[in-house]
Amino acid sequence: AYPTKKIPELCDTEPASRSSATPRVTKHETSGTMSGEGKTIGLLGGTGNTGKHFLQKALDAGYVVRALVRTPSKVAAKSDNLTLVQGSFDDTDKIKEVIEGCDYVVCMAGSMGDPKKHPAGMFLGLVKALHPIMREA
Repeated sequence: AYPTKKIPELCDTEPASRSSATPRVTKHETSGTMSGEGKTIGLLGGTGNTGKHFLQKALDAGYVVRALVRTPSKVAAKSDNLTLVQGSFDDTDKIKEVIEGCDYVVCMAGSMGDPKKHPAGMFLGLVKALHPIMREA
């Protein structure tokens, strides 16, 4: 299992309630101070209702962000610290490209709308693929 640690600049210390949209932040190593400067976040799901806000907050805090996005034109955030990787949750090579060498991996994938808009099993497939990819990264 991977240790889970909040990024202080990006997460409330005591969320009012936990829902599927609440960010879960996973860090491979927990040593060192937590500051945006020089730290990289691999972001999955950066264009959705919650992900777009997390992305902007991370950039504002000084993090370098590599985000997997299906449609780069949907990303409103602009920054020299932002790299967009065009791909989908079922493209393991693109997921590897996003998380390789990151200090943090943040998965904001989810659907708050019509589940028929996404292929059946897409999110479960992402979770199943992500675990072994993180072991390699």
